[in-house]
Amino acid sequence: AEGVAIIINKKWSNKVESYDWINPRMIKIRFRVERGHLTIICVYAPEDGKKEESEHFYNVLQKNIDRINKNDFFIIGGDLNARIGRRKLGKLIGIYGEDTENPNGRLL
Repeated sequence: AEGVAIIINKKWSNKVESYDWINPRMIKIRFRVERGHLTIICVYAPEDGKKEESEHFYNVLQKNIDRINKNDFFIIGGDLNARIGRRKLGKLIGIYGEDTENPNGRLL
């Protein structure tokens, strides 16, 4: 089953500038905040082992990340079904994760 949603506290409802239901696995919402804008992409990635579906999912995710205004703060949240292992990747991924890496982790 697929499906993704974002629950917004009433205090934030008047800050919503736009939202976009991208597909059953991805939704994007943009808020006006004190220092500009905040974009959140909520995701539910395909389970490990679904190679074509995962590749499509991560391509769509990257295209949507590329479309975010470069001045926005942004967050990706949800279930990425990714195990990234201990490879250090700049300031994004540290060395203190688990040993295991899966195909979704490599795509991520």
